[in-house]
Amino acid sequence: MSQFGIMRSRYCNLSKIQMQYANTINKIVADVKFVPRKMTKILDHLYLGDFEDATDLKELEKHGITHILNTVHDYYENCKTGAEFYGDQYKYHGFTSDDDERYPIMNHFKESYDFIESARSTNGKCLIHCMAGINRSGCLATAYYMLHKNTGPISAAQHIFDSRGMLLSNSGFIERLVNFAVEQGLLELDQNKIIHKYVM
Repeated sequence: MSQFGIMRSRYCNLSKIQMQYANTINKIVADVKFVPRKMTKILDHLYLGDFEDATDLKELEKHGITHILNTVHDYYENCKTGAEFYGDQYKYHGFTSDDDERYPIMNHFKESYDFIESARSTNGKCLIHCMAGINRSGCLATAYYMLHKNTGPISAAQHIFDSRGMLLSNSGFIERLVNFAVEQGLLELDQNKIIHKYVM
């Protein structure tokens, strides 16, 4: 069992009880199951992956992907796929975000949600990705799952972590997910899943 200490809110001014949710998610994702080697199905219309997944046209076609959501559009030179890379075969949306604990990743949630919903509403499938499919795209995918399934942040993170094997190593993003759950009235749906005792 990995060591896990109680963390205090540094980014979102979470209350003590809200930090228990964040600490629980931190504990869940602390023990990496495996390093993902391919895109991961989160929902019938949503897949989570890395940059290699986003540029593997054969795999995209195999999984029926119709929409590409790139969270690192201008972050690295080799991430600039853009609409010109995919042509008319895929719908594309990209923005730039940082894998930094202080970065306000949820500022990108509405545009991400709307794009994923555009895939769902047309019976399409969206791949959301960053460089590794762990933090930036992982956080936004978890937030989408929470809202789509009307579930709390612990349940959402557990579901995606179980499928992906590795998720949310950025503790600042975890705090932002909990804050998002508070804003959406979803936090207490997970009140029975809080881990109250931690390995010190």
